[in-house]
Amino acid sequence: MTVPSEEFELLLIEDSPGDARRIEGMLGDAETLLERVGASSGLRLHTERTLAAGIDRLAESDIDVVLVDLSLPDSEGLETLTAIVDAAALVPVIVLTGPQDERVGVEAVERGAQDYLVKDEVTSELLVRSIHHAVERNRQERERARRHDQLEALNDLTPGLMDAESAAA
Repeated sequence: MTVPSEEFELLLIEDSPGDARRIEGMLGDAETLLERVGASSGLRLHTERTLAAGIDRLAESDIDVVLVDLSLPDSEGLETLTAIVDAAALVPVIVLTGPQDERVGVEAVERGAQDYLVKDEVTSELLVRSIHHAVERNRQERERARRHDQLEALNDLTPGLMDAESAAA
């Protein structure tokens, strides 16, 4: 999760130059998004046209959110999402679909995407809200996992403590 004063880095994996420009335009005034996610030094948008280039970018940059079209030249459908989740399991993913692929968007959420947006229906406000919610849900999931691990560790200690207490009595 981005900490205040850090740059917010968003990766867009989209092979259509027109769709990429449209998303970039929606993020043009990113002040609202930056306020919502707690970043204060700007938005950096990385755009890649293929899954392979997107995965390379994930490996070399500290990406906060991935926006991905599931129809790419080198990958199609939910396999695209699976590859991204495998490459960066802790980074929230928002799937971009066409109007005919809404069912695939729902299935993508069931398989690990934080959200899906229908490209022809997305607005700047909807995009900002979706990114904000994806980041926040991801933060909450990581915090829940951290607390679960702490409870598991405490639970593992409890029998030993009880045995030591019984032996001392």
